[in-house]
Amino acid sequence: MWGRKDKVTKDFLIFLDVDGVLNTTNARLTKFEVKEDNVESLGRLVERLGKKGYIAKIILSSTWRLGYEKELERSSPQIQKLASKLARVGISIYDKTPVCRDRPRDVEIQRYIRGYQLKNEDFEYI
Repeated sequence: MWGRKDKVTKDFLIFLDVDGVLNTTNARLTKFEVKEDNVESLGRLVERLGKKGYIAKIILSSTWRLGYEKELERSSPQIQKLASKLARVGISIYDKTPVCRDRPRDVEIQRYIRGYQLKNEDFEYI
């Protein structure tokens, strides 16, 4: 049709630090728990991004990533539980940042972005 543009999609990387985002200070006292309301909020964000033509990709960037494996059944029980809660709102974990010993987390995220950039031209991130 005239004047109609096809929806353009591009990746939107969300670097997720589970502690403090999906759980609260109180939840940290009970290890590896996430707050359902926060998971639902993340789900709404991913849904809104989808409506704008983005494909949201969750990248674990916190210490939770240490238990994550691409083959989910090989991941730690805590990651499997997290993945199950995320799946209820239509989210899956795409990947994790590398572990760079004695380096701040932002360096790990920057390294991930550089590697992703080599394979993908058009993407955004938060």
